[in-house]
Amino acid sequence: MNLRHFQRALYKRHAGHHHRLVKILRIKLRNLNSLRGEHVVDFTRPPLADASIFAITGPTGAGKSTLLDAMTLALYGRAARYANASNPEDMMSRHSADCLAEVCFSVSGETYRAEWQLRRAKGRVDGKIQPPTRFLYDSSETPLNRLATECGRLIENITGLDYERFLRSVLLAQGEFSRFLKADANERAELLESLTGTEIYSQLGKLSHEEYTRRELDLAAKKSELGYFVLLDKEQRTEKISQHDMWREQIHQARGKIDQLQKQLQRGEALLVARKKIDTLQKQQDSWELEKRHHAPDLSRLAFHQKTQPFSAKL
Repeated sequence: MNLRHFQRALYKRHAGHHHRLVKILRIKLRNLNSLRGEHVVDFTRPPLADASIFAITGPTGAGKSTLLDAMTLALYGRAARYANASNPEDMMSRHSADCLAEVCFSVSGETYRAEWQLRRAKGRVDGKIQPPTRFLYDSSETPLNRLATECGRLIENITGLDYERFLRSVLLAQGEFSRFLKADANERAELLESLTGTEIYSQLGKLSHEEYTRRELDLAAKKSELGYFVLLDKEQRTEKISQHDMWREQIHQARGKIDQLQKQLQRGEALLVARKKIDTLQKQQDSWELEKRHHAPDLSRLAFHQKTQPFSAKL
């Protein structure tokens, strides 16, 4: 037995902080597995419209899971019973030339109709299976897609649910439900995570524990480092502050002396340069004096010559 309330209202929070109400209104199918011919389940009419909860019951092979498969086929082109495998061809009833899955649903008051159909070539029961066709219609029966591949993206945008979210939040397939009932405590927890998509919280818990351990180790290392530091009492701190002020004043005085010595050093260096220049000039003067003495006779004759210059014409 598979229990499910098809009319469950779903609220999905999206960007913009508004909600989307998704509701299944009608399921129509034809030639799917054991349900040959055309069948319609209408949740908008009594008695289903008046029922708050109901059960899908029947012997094995009666077609209970096929009703659920019809929803996922129409919306996502995949059969719920095959989990992650994509085998829509296996859904066609034997000795049939076509099959159909159709779901009418509403999203926040807007009505849509999703249709999935599979045919055999030339309408023959032994014809080659053709690629499935998928369409999504709005409330005015205007198709919203041109290609079958566009259908899934449109439905996800409209409902806010991709295939995996739809299975977890709207549809709990019979196999998963049975597996959940028979599982032990640990496996049941894992199944709940898988079905509800809350495995991320286990991962977050693990990461949180790892981060906590890392920070604990960092804290222990810092505490160990702090052990090398000795805290001073009030008197010791006052004494250290006084010493610090005294040393600061001494440093200030020492810097003043350094400035004075620096200026004296600059004057000394300038004096050395001047003395070297004086020595050089003195050597030049001594050289010139020596040369003057060497040319003394010539200079004497030059003096007499200069005295006779005014009488050169007469001479």
